[in-house]
Amino acid sequence: MPLTMLAVLLARGMAPPDWKSPIFLMRYGRQQFLFMFRRSIGMQIDASRFPLVWMRLNAPVTDPEASPFAEFEALLARKEIFVLLNDEGLDEGDHEHSPEEMKQASLWMKRHKRELRAFVKAAIYIEPNTAKRLATKAFTLVYEKFWRYPMLMVATKDDALVLAQQLLRDEQVGEQTR
Repeated sequence: MPLTMLAVLLARGMAPPDWKSPIFLMRYGRQQFLFMFRRSIGMQIDASRFPLVWMRLNAPVTDPEASPFAEFEALLARKEIFVLLNDEGLDEGDHEHSPEEMKQASLWMKRHKRELRAFVKAAIYIEPNTAKRLATKAFTLVYEKFWRYPMLMVATKDDALVLAQQLLRDEQVGEQTR
């Protein structure tokens, strides 16, 4: 399926039957943005190897009343550069988000856009399936426009770690030359 055709189908909510993507589009004004937030399936952050931060989007929710972004806010409060990594693949989960969930996430993102841009170097998603990586490429620019940091796709965990280290090294070099 051509990439543009898949992008149109995803934008209309008519993804191919084998595509169970946690990625969906959200309207913001006249534009649509890639959105990756779950409430019934929680976001879990493992910062034990900071600045490499593993993010799980399919973690069980332990406290449904807790802010789904509390851990993310704690990362931003450190005021240090980091890279998000996710190895769940693009076809894990198929949670539908309520308009209220989407509104809350959009408002959260607006409140933290400066910190997101300043401290999140990138989000690196590991997807072994080449077709899914290529299909997602169409949305990476939209993702970056919404979240304020790039979405990068790689095939393996090793590729993700190498890329993350390179991004962090490039950031350090950039800071030294400023």
